Amino acid sequence: MNPKIHEIRSLLALSLAAASMAFSSVGYAQPTKVVKIGAVLPLSGVFADSGKDVKRAYDLYQKETNADGGIKSLGGARLEFVYMDAQSRPEVSRAAAERLASEKDVSALIGPVYSPLAVTMSEVAEKDKIPFMIDTAIADSLTEKGYKYVFRTGPRSKDFATAICSYVIEKLKPKNVALIYADTNSYQSVMKTVVEKLKAANMPIVLDEAYAVNTTNFDPLIQKIKRFQPEVVIGAGYDNDAILFARTIAEQNVKVKAVVTAGGGYSTLTFVKGAGKTAEGYATAAVWAVDDKASPVSPKFIKSFKDAYGAVPNQLDANAYAAAIMLVDAIKQAGSTNRDKIRDALRTVNAWTPIGKISFDKNGQGLKSARIVQVQDGKFVTVWPDALATKKFVYPISQ
Repeated sequence: MNPKIHEIRSLLALSLAAASMAFSSVGYAQPTKVVKIGAVLPLSGVFADSGKDVKRAYDLYQKETNADGGIKSLGGARLEFVYMDAQSRPEVSRAAAERLASEKDVSALIGPVYSPLAVTMSEVAEKDKIPFMIDTAIADSLTEKGYKYVFRTGPRSKDFATAICSYVIEKLKPKNVALIYADTNSYQSVMKTVVEKLKAANMPIVLDEAYAVNTTNFDPLIQKIKRFQPEVVIGAGYDNDAILFARTIAEQNVKVKAVVTAGGGYSTLTFVKGAGKTAEGYATAAVWAVDDKASPVSPKFIKSFKDAYGAVPNQLDANAYAAAIMLVDAIKQAGSTNRDKIRDALRTVNAWTPIGKISFDKNGQGLKSARIVQVQDGKFVTVWPDALATKKFVYPISQ
């Protein structure tokens, strides 16, 4: 063969191959193999127990999704949560969110259990234009800043406050109450609404006091409770606070008729186990309980969780699982890992989760109501509202 003809044919072949590759990369996008979601959780530090609870819910959802063929609208792409430890510190959650947002193959963010961590993450999400699904943080402000990339599945602090006050005023009907809570923005927000509603109902508040997070000595506060003699204590705090408070008030033999709290540390199995018998009768606002009879998704979720971990899920697990459902459903609906397309899909997604059927309002807020659960025989059971209750509330409690 003429060398020149051979050279021309070779060049043509190379050109056609290059054109084919270019057409393939431009005209037909390569299938997505993995969809990555950045999960920032407090896996160490004071909130670590709650962070680990939430992580196991995400792990379960990831395993189930991939076992079911992955994200089918993206060609069966595998789901992967990329974890970073917030160390229970807001500045670390910010840095973790910034790092994940800088990774182009991370499509969205999820987490981070508590409000102080969520505040910094939401600022990053809005600045870097990456969808952020808040799992269990309750601060009102998180979905009241007009952010376009921030969404939350569970109730706000005002919803927890409304549930607490309705339960206390309508069911317990005490002569007076005391407010004892951790000095954080989210719990201050809860108590602000509580105070407004109690005053509107002419309910006397004999003590209103905040304490430093992770205090190691509740003796002064318990002595004030003893002095002012409230019938009901309305509280809010984190895991260690809740355990120490329950133990201290029992050790000092200070009697109250009820302790009703705003979720957080009082709503975890860590509290029930750590406080032991002193937790009996404590009630808390919650988004879900293992005796749930409202959501058709709950039975399957509970069974899957028990099969995976040999234990029953708590409300943190359920809320985190719900957050994963909503975010991944939006990715499925978008059929894309593009952040803006996922954000747009989140505005229209509507799905059943263990904690209820969720859609998001214009502010990215999901559910707007809560229930009251009470520790009875070492387990959380729903006692309010009546439509969801599986047990009658115990009042006064035995201490």
